[in-house]
Amino acid sequence: MSYGYSPADISNLLREAALLAVRNKKDSVTMEEISEAIDRIEMGLKRRAHRSQRSQEMVAYHEAGHALAAYLLCPHLEVFKATIAPRGWAGGFVKPILKEEDVTGDKNQILSEIKKSLASYVAEKLKYGFTTSGVTGDFHSVLWRAFHMVYAYGMGKSGYLGNFTRMINMWNGEYRMSDITKPNLTKIYKTF
Repeated sequence: MSYGYSPADISNLLREAALLAVRNKKDSVTMEEISEAIDRIEMGLKRRAHRSQRSQEMVAYHEAGHALAAYLLCPHLEVFKATIAPRGWAGGFVKPILKEEDVTGDKNQILSEIKKSLASYVAEKLKYGFTTSGVTGDFHSVLWRAFHMVYAYGMGKSGYLGNFTRMINMWNGEYRMSDITKPNLTKIYKTF
């Protein structure tokens, strides 16, 4: 649950949990306060949204799509929490956690993350025949991952790296490669 947290982050998390316990007139901090503190830190405060029953149901299907895909398609993840309680900018969220500490992702992991992100779109389309604006962030996440898979990590069909912008001198816009290499890389780039 605290994967990726520094000691200072854990200290802040426990301080927030302690404040919640005091507000709730409790003598000690429980997992309930720790979980709420994590949600506050990562997602923001709960919003007091007055959503219709239909809106709540749509958010529930959206988040259920993420949760089911994470459970079925992402063997490296465990679904820790799923909620339709609005926080910050989100109408609800699914919080997966890594089963093992891992600092790199292979092609299968990234593809499963893409499927997990798209599952909200699929769930909405299957249930309602249309989608909501809630898929915006999911599509952004999918495009970011797919772009980096191909152009930064070399996981495209050709296996070549394609992010040639890293080879451009930011001061004058010139490529930092020979005139012989540039056309070859441009040709490979266009095959993606």
